[in-house]
Amino acid sequence: AACVRLEGFYRTAAGESLARHITRVEVFAGRPFANVTHTLVVTNDTNKVWFREVGWELAVVPGAEAKGLFNVDRADPSATLIRALSGASSVHMLQDEQVRFGAGRNHFAVGTGSGELLHEGGECGDWGMLAGREGALFVGCDEAARQHPKVLELFANRVILKLFSGRAGEALYFRPEALARKWDLKGELAERVLKVETNAAGWSKTHELLFAALAPAG
Repeated sequence: AACVRLEGFYRTAAGESLARHITRVEVFAGRPFANVTHTLVVTNDTNKVWFREVGWELAVVPGAEAKGLFNVDRADPSATLIRALSGASSVHMLQDEQVRFGAGRNHFAVGTGSGELLHEGGECGDWGMLAGREGALFVGCDEAARQHPKVLELFANRVILKLFSGRAGEALYFRPEALARKWDLKGELAERVLKVETNAAGWSKTHELLFAALAPAG
């Protein structure tokens, strides 16, 4: 086995530093997968800089007859939805809601880029895969549903993994009014939170990921 540690900054096109990352990639001889541990570290004053999306885009060449597969049940890794892909079409799985502090509900949906709803439920599974006649890329995120908002989107030629997605209307935003709204606080508790001065510089979030490049079936 071997482990490579990468560390650096997420930057704008102009080179401005937005946040730091620490990424560890662990690979094993004779195995087609890599374990990836990714930590995002907020480095700027969060009253001035916040995030709508954090994620990766990976180019893939699956070959003809490309299709997207999703695990659609957190409790059953074998529960799978399959959707054919071609041209610019896409399919995504989004965990847009999760119970917080005993309130709210669990909800995820699988849909197409054109807006068609294919499936919905409480907690999504942990993996998706883009597969075709020439091979496949498997992407897994440990406990994806309980780290919402997450989205995995598959096209015929690429995979987009959003470790934080703004598609559900949220932002990675730490101002008191945003936190009170997100946590659905009411009355005196909400008023107390609104008086707190916040700056989340130094806040970090770690994801455990798995990527596997797989040979075509048969």
